[in-house]
Amino acid sequence: MAKKQFIIICLIQLTALFSQFNNVTSSYEHSNLIKDEHKYILDIFNEKAKNYLEFNTFSNEYDFLDLSIHINIIFHKINFTTDNNFNSINCQILLSNNKDQYYITKNLTLPYYKERDLFFNTMQFDPIASLFDFYAYLFIANELDTWGLYLGEKYYNKAIEISNAGVESRNSDQWGKNKKLIELLKENNYLRNLKFYFFKSMDIITAYLNKNNISDISFMDEKFYTSENFRDSKNAINLFVENLKSIYDKYGYEKYTIKFIDYYNLEIAKYMKLLNANKGLEFLIKFDYKNEYIYQNLND
Repeated sequence: MAKKQFIIICLIQLTALFSQFNNVTSSYEHSNLIKDEHKYILDIFNEKAKNYLEFNTFSNEYDFLDLSIHINIIFHKINFTTDNNFNSINCQILLSNNKDQYYITKNLTLPYYKERDLFFNTMQFDPIASLFDFYAYLFIANELDTWGLYLGEKYYNKAIEISNAGVESRNSDQWGKNKKLIELLKENNYLRNLKFYFFKSMDIITAYLNKNNISDISFMDEKFYTSENFRDSKNAINLFVENLKSIYDKYGYEKYTIKFIDYYNLEIAKYMKLLNANKGLEFLIKFDYKNEYIYQNLND
């Protein structure tokens, strides 16, 4: 192997060690307007998008994050200037963590041409790279909010800064919607609190299991119920329920809360049953009525 090739491979591997998204998958679809002989353009764009998220560091202070993300691109049209040259693509992009988060930006016209590469540069807005930066910060902010109360604030603000630049770009309408999305998520303190307290309760229980060599909560010993771990984890799950009630009182069935509950409802029910949080289960039976059987069975 040539020395230059070896160095490039080492740099890519080293960068991957410090990236936030270590499991990036991608797929795409296309309309009938795109001919089969032009699909290679879509293949290249899709691969560049995947590599951009996988091999860049979006947070130096939290370089140990190990997040998963899936990109799905729907290509509507490739805009050709001549038979062999093109200068932009029309598409929409969906990104998801394959759990409780999935976001879409529609009706995009992105400047794209042969040999166009994506570079991470926080000082300059780029119609393509900045879009993926925006989503990277969004997923990082959400993850950090589960580690500490409002720990993701800095990264929500970074996403807002990008969207402020985006509203001055060609895709101003879509960037305006992205800005509203971030503002909505950032300002919904009840949802941010809810996520933190749920994972805090889980972490306390997991720590107890590990300390006492217990493989699963179904084998929890009697000592747990008189321990500090029980008291702290139950307090956290009660705060989870309080914030869920506040969301319902203020927003009703808020869609991003519903997404979270839909994905984690079985775990929520199991941990609430373990902690004897029966009033919380009774509320969830009414709130998440589509999955009433999950909470009802555990509450019997």
